[in-house]
Amino acid sequence: MNAHRRSSSAAPTTGSARTVVTVARLLGKSIIARTGRSVGRVDDIVVRVDGGKESPPVTGIVAAVGGRRVYVPTWRIRSLDRGRVSLSTNAISSRGFALRSGEILVRAGILGHRFVDRCTAELVLAVDAELDNTGGEWMLSRVVTCPRRRIGTHWRVHDRGRITRDWTRVEPSA
Repeated sequence: MNAHRRSSSAAPTTGSARTVVTVARLLGKSIIARTGRSVGRVDDIVVRVDGGKESPPVTGIVAAVGGRRVYVPTWRIRSLDRGRVSLSTNAISSRGFALRSGEILVRAGILGHRFVDRCTAELVLAVDAELDNTGGEWMLSRVVTCPRRRIGTHWRVHDRGRITRDWTRVEPSA
């Protein structure tokens, strides 16, 4: 089986049944090998949106390593906590990252993009995303949004009124 296609196995990092991590907290943070050495920084999170699940599963992270972007599959991730990623191995592949069919990058493809709330028909801007681990698989479960208001001919984002919405409740704006 292709390592890039393996299911997520990063275990929850706390004793609770559910662990939540925000993408904004992970971006730019260290990726720590099993030896305790930093092997790179988190550049983006990869999710698969064509799997038929309500919440897209996280398939891996994109790591910035020595000026290159490389893929780290979730099966190599031991934990996501305290704003860092801990690996179950001592090394990561140096092969360059390539986005595959059905996958999107959370930072590049969701954060900063407009969405429509299906329930209220409100146009919102995604400013963060939440990843849940509820039994061994990390999922993109919610999007943190800010409302957008039209002022004259321009759209303005209002930082007040941030709302966390279920992923199933939003869809990309045309």
